[in-house]
Amino acid sequence: MTVVVHMFDVGHGESLVVELPGGCRYIVVDCHVPSSKGPSPVLKFFEERLAEGRLEMVELAVLTHPDIDHVRGYGALLKWLRDHNLGPRQFWNSPVCRPWANALKEYATGPDDAVTAEELFRLLDEVAKSTNNFTDGYYHVQETPPGSIIRLGGGVEIQIIAPPANAVQAHMAQLSADTVRERRRLGRNFGPGSNTNLLSSAFVLGYGRTRALLTGDLMNEAWATILQAGRSHNARSHLFKVPHHGSKNSNFVEGVPLSRLVRVDDECAVAIISGGYWPDLPHRETLEALKECGFATYVTGGGVYEKAVEFRPATNHLMDADVPDVVEIVHIPRLGCGSITVSCNGNAELTVETQM
Repeated sequence: MTVVVHMFDVGHGESLVVELPGGCRYIVVDCHVPSSKGPSPVLKFFEERLAEGRLEMVELAVLTHPDIDHVRGYGALLKWLRDHNLGPRQFWNSPVCRPWANALKEYATGPDDAVTAEELFRLLDEVAKSTNNFTDGYYHVQETPPGSIIRLGGGVEIQIIAPPANAVQAHMAQLSADTVRERRRLGRNFGPGSNTNLLSSAFVLGYGRTRALLTGDLMNEAWATILQAGRSHNARSHLFKVPHHGSKNSNFVEGVPLSRLVRVDDECAVAIISGGYWPDLPHRETLEALKECGFATYVTGGGVYEKAVEFRPATNHLMDADVPDVVEIVHIPRLGCGSITVSCNGNAELTVETQM
């Protein structure tokens, strides 16, 4: 019997499915569609499993945080699951999901803001409808504090390590109407005080001796909080889902690479990274730290990614103003090996397969 982690190649985004022992029950962690017109790899995966008689129930669905590259397509997936009476039995939502959606809708300054708000409201609507099927099974991240252990049966349990309650309270205040309005008036984004990555949920999935750390987009500040709370020992794992596309802003704490803190000594260790569309992601510092600590590292993606990039002609720097001067289509080679599948038995033995 094994736990199988599927990380799909969805461009700059994240979609992850955990197949529980027996191969008929699942966990979904974030769901992104590369294009609003394209099919969801997660939905296609479940359609195939249903046709094969290998899908009985999605036990748990998690939105780690409400960014567009983690949520676009999630509402459509939940609707399909509900229509087929396949769950999810539990849904863990980001505590800032609804206030973030409201802020984006009211103060949107570009198409990305509007699309994100639309996707979040669709997701929230589907969650509300689905609660009619499983009225006793819904949880929210802010109601499930770090240190909580959830048992899913079959010898699988989940221990939550983030976000800490004090961080949720502090950053919810940043999403007040006055704060958002002032930032928009000054031509700024929501700013570091309301960075949703800081509130990303993270948890360790345990099966026998095997531990997998699934992190969303946790930032360095959030990891520092975890360390200060004395929970770092809970993060040691054999399979490490590296945060935030391998950004150095999410994988170092006071100069110490996170890989040193999560590595299980003297045992096999695999790191998986959801590739980004910027050519410097994953960052060299992150890859070198993972290698130094003995991780076998795999990155989704590969091929060439086409993106519209806004520039200031005078400086050739990326735009951060409201109106672009120049929009250029760039073709970015992507490091990676396609989608990644990691099979884990209860003895901390991992097998990795990739598919372009």
